[in-house]
Amino acid sequence: MTNGIFSSVRCETEVRETETPYVDQRNIHFSVNRCGFHIVEFFHPGHRPEAGSEGDRRGPDRMFRFEKRMPA
Repeated sequence: MTNGIFSSVRCETEVRETETPYVDQRNIHFSVNRCGFHIVEFFHPGHRPEAGSEGDRRGPDRMFRFEKRMPA
């Protein structure tokens, strides 16, 4: 049993985000199927995010944005 510095650390993050290129299929499958992320946005040349949303920015071309909601 460990009583180290990290034994009482708790993640306070509500939503985790990550991005990966659409050509990296192994990473996409791993993020969705193993880590529980959801694809919430796909950046491409015609991408137009909704005004006022968190994703209100131009992302890199042909990238997926993932989100994972952490349990409270």
